[in-house]
Amino acid sequence: MARKKRRKRTKAIAAEDGSLSPLDAGLRAHQAGDLADAKAHYQKALEDNPSDAGALHLLGVMAIQSGDFQGAVERIENAIAVNAQVPAFHDHLGLALRQSGRPTEAEPHHRRALELNAEFAPAHNNLAGTLLALKRYAEAEKQVRQALKLQPGEIGARLNLGRILLAQNRPRAAIDALEAAKRGQPESAETAMHLGRAYQGAGMREKAGASFRQATKLTPKDARCWMELGTFHMATEQFAEAAEAFKKAAAKPLPACANRRVSWAKFRC
Repeated sequence: MARKKRRKRTKAIAAEDGSLSPLDAGLRAHQAGDLADAKAHYQKALEDNPSDAGALHLLGVMAIQSGDFQGAVERIENAIAVNAQVPAFHDHLGLALRQSGRPTEAEPHHRRALELNAEFAPAHNNLAGTLLALKRYAEAEKQVRQALKLQPGEIGARLNLGRILLAQNRPRAAIDALEAAKRGQPESAETAMHLGRAYQGAGMREKAGASFRQATKLTPKDARCWMELGTFHMATEQFAEAAEAFKKAAAKPLPACANRRVSWAKFRC
């Protein structure tokens, strides 16, 4: 039903302006959440012009969103080969590299984006995420705070700041950042998980448990949420609850450690 509504919305938008280029039509569909239609428009743009850097880049962005990080790297590298002066191209190449487990390679691409535009807030935020992955926490904090200075209301940067503060074992400071992120995006399971960690680190167990449970309700198919809840129950010696949470995690795609934790929790019951 949601897909049909998105398609109708996309067609209505396109009907407003019959002169939309394939790239512009694809971007509108992309923004409306109709990824299949957006992809078709981007591919049409490439059929018309194989060197359309915008279409190459946006197909790369779609690949990041779908988890095809190597495909994203290839598409965005092709976009940069056509036009190397767009900050977002370099920033998203860095993001794709980091998501594929190559943060060291990602860093110079974020920095290149900032050389092109020092006030490009997304690049500061994405560089912060890459520095976090490299465990360079002080540098990461500096970058994410610069992102927030440029775009104070950016929810993703608030979440990133919370993650960085948690990595520095500063849970109470992290709570402020993560609660701000939650106010801006209350349906984010990612924020709920990290907020649970922050509450737990600050000794606020009741709030921690509530946040971890909220994460499982927001995205019940995400094994990470159940892993976090199970780990919390283990820490609070609620072993039966931990076993149940780990069992649900093990039923979903996740590293094999979930199955091992089920066994350990059952042993402790």
